[in-house]
Amino acid sequence: MHAGRSRWRWAGLAVAVAVYAIAVLTLGIGLLLAPASLALSVVAVRRLPPPRGVLVWLGVAANVLLVIPLLLWVLPALLMGTW
Repeated sequence: MHAGRSRWRWAGLAVAVAVYAIAVLTLGIGLLLAPASLALSVVAVRRLPPPRGVLVWLGVAANVLLVIPLLLWVLPALLMGTW
């Protein structure tokens, strides 16, 4: 049972690193993957009992940084029709 929980410790951080790599290689497609990456981090936080550890919180922080440009730049441009 412990081995399955340790996988969740790495899940958010691993996906965040993968999305960052995809965003750099494709010049922005990471914005589309950011919500799914953040959702995986939320699932990881909910599945792990306290104390969750540094890896989980690094994953959450990295995924929040991925979602910020989506919320502050892309969605307002789409809603205002300026894109």
